[in-house]
Amino acid sequence: MLATEMSFISIAGIPVAYDRGGSRIRPTFRCSRDFHASLTAWVHMFQAASYRAGLGRIVLLVTAGFFVNKAGEHGRGNAGDLDLVVWEGGRECRPIRGDHASLQQWRRRRYLGTEGTIRQHFRWVLNGHYPNHADHFHFDTSGLPVRLSVGSKSDTLFIQAVCNDFNGAELVVDGVWGPKTRTAFDALLSARSLRQLQPLADPGDYQQFLRVVTHCGLTNRPIQ
Repeated sequence: MLATEMSFISIAGIPVAYDRGGSRIRPTFRCSRDFHASLTAWVHMFQAASYRAGLGRIVLLVTAGFFVNKAGEHGRGNAGDLDLVVWEGGRECRPIRGDHASLQQWRRRRYLGTEGTIRQHFRWVLNGHYPNHADHFHFDTSGLPVRLSVGSKSDTLFIQAVCNDFNGAELVVDGVWGPKTRTAFDALLSARSLRQLQPLADPGDYQQFLRVVTHCGLTNRPIQ
């Protein structure tokens, strides 16, 4: 039993399901109260971003879990996984089917737009380019504020993928912040919508950067 536990079957009114092994079920999930508050804030924001992008209402979130009886943030009830997002009309973002590496650019962009919503609320996000996470997002806070760090493999994988799919860079997505990644990121930041931002220096600017990535990803547009 967690010290301050929340049990839930939905987040901000959106049903949450588990679907591994071909059988979708609706169990009762658990997490800490603080993490549940972060989940609720994230989902409210994600829903609003979805409406602005013309995707409509999110009708289902599919997860591999939140609290898991093991070491780390899952064991403290402070982590979550995201396998699938379903919008009305059957539109989807499908981490569980490897959308980060889809041959269809619009799927990769929607994946990154979804990741942009998660990163606005959770410091650590492991995407499909990260080892052992090809079929889901993992996210947690570890008690840290959201920021962008060139020393973070997780952050660098995200930035490399964004540069590739929104600005035509041809980076190897390897999580290493080298000269090519820095040049590609500088080129991306020259876009009109990002020109005044310094995401590496200012957490507020990074949040604005993430909002642009979110909207362009969910609307399948380049960053201009």
